Amino acid sequence: MGLIAGLIGELLDILQGFGLIEGLIAGLCIGLISAPVFGVFFGLNKEIKPIETLIWSWKRAKLGFKNGLVLAAKIGMFITIFCLIIAITIDVISNGVAINFHRTIVLIYAVMFGLIFDLFFTLLFGLLLGLLFALNDGLVNLEMKAKVTPNQGISNSVINAGVTGIIHGLSLSFFLGLMSGLIGWLSLLSLKISFPQEAVSAEAWFSTTLNITLFASITGLVFGLVSGLISGRVCIEHFTLRLILYCNGYIPWNYARFLDYCTERMLLQRVGGRYRFIHKLLQDHFAQMEFRQD
Repeated sequence: MGLIAGLIGELLDILQGFGLIEGLIAGLCIGLISAPVFGVFFGLNKEIKPIETLIWSWKRAKLGFKNGLVLAAKIGMFITIFCLIIAITIDVISNGVAINFHRTIVLIYAVMFGLIFDLFFTLLFGLLLGLLFALNDGLVNLEMKAKVTPNQGISNSVINAGVTGIIHGLSLSFFLGLMSGLIGWLSLLSLKISFPQEAVSAEAWFSTTLNITLFASITGLVFGLVSGLISGRVCIEHFTLRLILYCNGYIPWNYARFLDYCTERMLLQRVGGRYRFIHKLLQDHFAQMEFRQD
């Protein structure tokens, strides 16, 4: 995930006009920073849980959307209060603590602007966070009751990871494009209204639209890849575990064929995609073994 973030960061820098060397340095920094973060948050699982079946829960999706709105409101309020404190502190340091009519009006306008900013931030950013939380919480993983073939859970995990990545990536691209478009076009429109004598060229509108499209598309691609990797990390963990056990000589590489071979020799019984020991001596042997989890 850190490697992907670094490569995408390099691509973004190159598209924004930076040179290849600057893009490589920026991508390397992004990768080095994001790799341990993803490793700590998503790589310390002790149990591999395949994403076997995904179902949609409207109840969990609504709760996730509500949590996204609340989080956006808290972030917006924090930014507003923080900026007001910084502005008041700078004003007091520069002009002292004396209160007059002009400073009172400025403070009132600052508070009103902060509240308006918090409202718009909550509406725009809250919709984005709400959607992402709804998509993440609304998709519920259920364990399959009956497996028909070996490795069916891991195979389904690969498919579900791709589906999750596509859904998250497309939804994020749409909302980022919508939000960035509104901000960019409103900025140009306000510039045209504020300075009517300065004509805003068609090239500026086209450049703004192009940058918004590139930003939304690439960011959506990044989020889709990261979301797919997070959802599909069980596949990576499964493959890594099998590789380690195989390299240490504990299991054969084709484990399903080995289990089928044991089934043919009447050591195991296959039930759908599961196997169980049927020999009485083997059952007694494993029943008497001491179970330890190191």
